[in-house]
Amino acid sequence: MPSTSTEKVAAARRRLLEAEATVLHALAAARTALSEIEEENHELRREVLKRDTVFYTEAQFAALFKVSESTIRRERKRGKVQPLMVGNQYRYSSEHVAQAHEIFAMKRPAPSRSRLREAS
Repeated sequence: MPSTSTEKVAAARRRLLEAEATVLHALAAARTALSEIEEENHELRREVLKRDTVFYTEAQFAALFKVSESTIRRERKRGKVQPLMVGNQYRYSSEHVAQAHEIFAMKRPAPSRSRLREAS
């Protein structure tokens, strides 16, 4: 146990240097992880560009499902469909079509047997 103030200062400096080394090690690890993530992101972007992906405007996307644009906007705001931003406009890809198909198929329930009897 340090008894003099000089020994206390020296011990505090050692702890500070150890803490600094730990921080520098963590920073280096974070930089490496960020670099790997950026490279993976670039690879994914290249892969997407290779595909023949069709992008739809909000109006075109609404027309695919025979719903209004406001319905598409509402589902987007609810987070059910998360389009891509191209510039300041939303674009929907074929993956979004699959998502929206599930959403809009669930909104239109199949007619019940009692409704079918009433209709005939």
